[in-house]
Amino acid sequence: MKIAGKYMRGIRNNPVKSAVAGGLGAAGAATLGNLISGEAQEEGPGRTVLEALGAGALGAAAGSYLPAIKKAYTKGAAGKRMGENLAGMARAGMINESNVEDIARIGKLGVEMAPRIGQGLSTAALLGAGGLGGLYGGGVANVGNMLGISGLQQAQDMQMLAQSIDPESYGSSNSAGARYKAPTTQYM
Repeated sequence: MKIAGKYMRGIRNNPVKSAVAGGLGAAGAATLGNLISGEAQEEGPGRTVLEALGAGALGAAAGSYLPAIKKAYTKGAAGKRMGENLAGMARAGMINESNVEDIARIGKLGVEMAPRIGQGLSTAALLGAGGLGGLYGGGVANVGNMLGISGLQQAQDMQMLAQSIDPESYGSSNSAGARYKAPTTQYM
């Protein structure tokens, strides 16, 4: 833990290092997800690489904002914002003697929770960017697959499913019941 903590401070405070770490983490998570789910064995290697690159690119973009999120959610920054908001509430007459203690307690709790909220936002930003980037990379791989570039194919069962749905078929949806009209005596 001491080694990770030693390097983590530098990463969390530098947007470039944070972007690199976010990109590598998101790409690794996308690849690990493909391996654990078994999709990597069913898909071409190029598809897995493109999904990892997409996840890494958006993970890096989100990672570059981590130092700003950390700075905005320190106790000092949260206390300053809370003080400004409470002063505005007092000027507007929203704070009186009966609720001043409750509002002060809520304000203190908000200031204490700010770093944890910032950590949660950072984690959510990285995970969301990694997932969205993986979807983006999969979409790029779909375009390459349509153009006939080898190594970008989807799993066989997904290809068969995509070929079995005809959007111009009878019915208002592509469910099996809507695609196949039951014969009637009128048409027999």
